Amino acid sequence: MPSPSLILRVTPVRLGRMRDPDPDTDVHPVFVTRDGEVLDLGRRPSCLTLLTKRCLARHDVYTGTAERELLPFAPLRVTFFVHDPVALVRTLPGDLVVFLGEHLASSSSASAAQSLIGRQFTEGITILDVVTLTPELDDGDLLGEPEPPPWGPRPRNWGDPSTDLDQPPPPVFHEYPTQQGNFPGDAYSTWSGTGGGSNPGAIAEADGTVRSLVGEAPAGVRVGAEFSLVVRISAEQPWPGARSALVENLLVGPAGQEVVLLVQPDFGLTGEDLQATVRVPFRGGSQPVRFGLRATRGGLRHLRISAWLGGTMLAELPMEVSAEERPGDNSVQTQRAPVGELRSDPGDVTMQVHFDGSRYSFQLVSTGYWSDPAVARSLTDAPGAAVERTVEMLRRLAAGRTAYGPGAARRWVRETGVGLWQDLVPEPIKDAFWELRDDIGSFTIACADDAVPWELLHPLGRGRDHGFLAEQFPVLRRVLGQHSAARISLADPHFVVPPGSPADAHAEADTLSRILPGPLLSRLDELLDLLDREDAGLLHFACHNAFSATQGGSSITLDGGAFVPLMLNSAVAQRSLDSRRPLVFVNACRSAGAAPEYTRMMGWADQFMRAGAGAFVGTLWPVSSARAAAYAEVFYAELTRGTALGQASLLARLAIEDESDPTWLAYTTYGDASSRAA
Repeated sequence: MPSPSLILRVTPVRLGRMRDPDPDTDVHPVFVTRDGEVLDLGRRPSCLTLLTKRCLARHDVYTGTAERELLPFAPLRVTFFVHDPVALVRTLPGDLVVFLGEHLASSSSASAAQSLIGRQFTEGITILDVVTLTPELDDGDLLGEPEPPPWGPRPRNWGDPSTDLDQPPPPVFHEYPTQQGNFPGDAYSTWSGTGGGSNPGAIAEADGTVRSLVGEAPAGVRVGAEFSLVVRISAEQPWPGARSALVENLLVGPAGQEVVLLVQPDFGLTGEDLQATVRVPFRGGSQPVRFGLRATRGGLRHLRISAWLGGTMLAELPMEVSAEERPGDNSVQTQRAPVGELRSDPGDVTMQVHFDGSRYSFQLVSTGYWSDPAVARSLTDAPGAAVERTVEMLRRLAAGRTAYGPGAARRWVRETGVGLWQDLVPEPIKDAFWELRDDIGSFTIACADDAVPWELLHPLGRGRDHGFLAEQFPVLRRVLGQHSAARISLADPHFVVPPGSPADAHAEADTLSRILPGPLLSRLDELLDLLDREDAGLLHFACHNAFSATQGGSSITLDGGAFVPLMLNSAVAQRSLDSRRPLVFVNACRSAGAAPEYTRMMGWADQFMRAGAGAFVGTLWPVSSARAAAYAEVFYAELTRGTALGQASLLARLAIEDESDPTWLAYTTYGDASSRAA
C-alpha cells in the first residue's frame, strides 16, 4: 500500500500563471492566500491573474489511502485517508506520526483500537483501520515498556502554561528521503488568520538558534555529466575557519518557518527545478535539498545560493566548481553563510539582476510571488561604454554645463530612465512589477555588477506613469556577501575631510557634527588605524572621489596618500566592521561606482559592505556640493529620530529634488530597508 507524504510539495504561486494540475487523481491542490485563508479552488482554477494576486502558496495534498506505524508513541499501524484537504493544511499542527501517536497512544488494546475505525478528525483525516503491532522478540529479550523518544519526555500540551515551557518541542519525525528541488519531502504548514504556523506574516518568538546556509558540491566535475549540489539551513555550530558568523535571536516559533532556497548558476552551468521550499523547525535546521546541475563548458564555473523569506533575502552563498573533461579533484567542498533573522516585511520586493557578459537576466521576488527568470535582449555595446556616456551627461547637468533649460534637463533624465526600463527590463518582469506595485513597501536591487544606474529606472506603460522608481518608494541595493542588519551603528562618528576637499566639505562636516558630534580625520594613516581597530563607528566622507573605470576605479586623496578600495581587503577578510555594523557614507563624486579587479567588480560599496558595514550610502555620478550637504543633513536627521533606513533615504532624496539638477537621483543606499539606528 502506498505511504506517501500527505503534503507532497509546497510551492510559491508564480505571478501570471498557475501550475498545471497533477495527473494523479489522488493529489488535490489547496491554495493559501496572503491573508492566511486556505482555499479549495478545484483542480484547475480559472481567472489566473486574479487568483495569482491573492494566492501565496500551493499545497499538493495526497488524498489516497495511506498508512503509518506510530512507534514509539503507540504499538499501532493506522490506515487512513484525507477526507478534507483544506482542513489538513489549515490545522495539522505538526508531524503526522507525532499527531496521530498522541491521539491514539491510549488505545493500544485491540478493542479500543477497533473503536477508532471510521473516526473523522477535525484535521481532515479519517481512520480506516487500526492494527495492534506485536513486537518480535529475540531469544532472551523481555517485553518491557517501549523505548522513550530520543528527545526524552514531552509535555502533553505544548503551549499550556502548566507544562514545562523550557523544554523544546521534539524534532520532526523524519522518515522521508532527501528532498528534491521544488519537491519538499514531508513538508507541511500551518496557516491561519491569527498568525500561526509558517505564514510569513506570523509573529514568531525568537528561538535563539544560530543558523547557517550550507552548500555542498564537488570541487571538480566532468563536462556534460550531472553533479549534485546539496543545500540546507543548518543549526550546527560552524567549524573553525568556516566562513560564517553567529546570528542570534532568529524568529522561528514552535510551528517553524518556511524558507525558499534559490540556486542561480552562471554561464556554463545549467539545471532544472532550481527553487525549493524547506521548513526550518523550532531550534533546528532544515532537511537537505538536492539540486541537479550540469557543466556545459569547461573552466571555473560559479553559482550563487540564496535563502528567502518572502521578498527578503536572508543569506546568500557563492560557490564555484572546476569543470574539466577529466576532473582530477574528487573532493567535496562545503561552504557556509550566516542566516539573518527569519522575518520579512510583506512589502519587500527584490529584483535580482544577473549579467553573464552579454545579457542581463531578471527575477522579481516578493512575499508569495516568484517570477520566472527572464532574459533581456542581447546588448549591442559593452554596458560600461553606455554607462560612461550617461554618467558624463549627468555630471554636466549637475554642474549646469549644458544648454538645456530646467524643463529640457528633466526631460533628458526622464527619457534616459524610460530607455533603461524599455531596453533592459524584460516584458514578464514589467508585467510582474505592475501587478505588485500597489503593495510595494521597498524595492531592493540585488546585482553583483553595479555599473548600471538602476535608480534612474522610470517605469512607464499605457496609462501608467508614477515617476522614477526611486521617487515611488525606497530603493536600495545588495552586494554579493552582504549580511542583514536590523540595527546600524551611528556611534563614535568620524568625519573624513582631506586637504583639497570641496569648499562646502568643512561646512557639511560642521553641520553634521551638531547632529552626531565627532572628530575630523584628514590623514591616511589615521583612517587605516581606525579601520584596523575592528570597532570603527560611523564614517562620513566629505571629499572628492576620483573615478576611472579603466584606471582602477575610485580613489580618495588624503594627507599621506590615496585611499583606494583594495586597502579594505584585510577588513573584508576579517569582517572587521561586523561587530558594530556602522553606517558608511561617502558623500563624494561617484562613490558608488565599481571597476573590474582580478575576479570581480570592486568599489567602495562592495568593499565596505563585505567588511561588515550595516549600510553604505554613495553617489552614482558627480553631484553638486550644496545639494550633497542638504541630502546628508536630512538623511542623518531622519535616522536619529528613528526613521528606517529606506524611508530616510527616500525622504532625503525628495527633499533635494530639482528638475534641472539630477543630484537627487544620484544617491544609492546599500542595506536593509527596515534597518534602524542603534
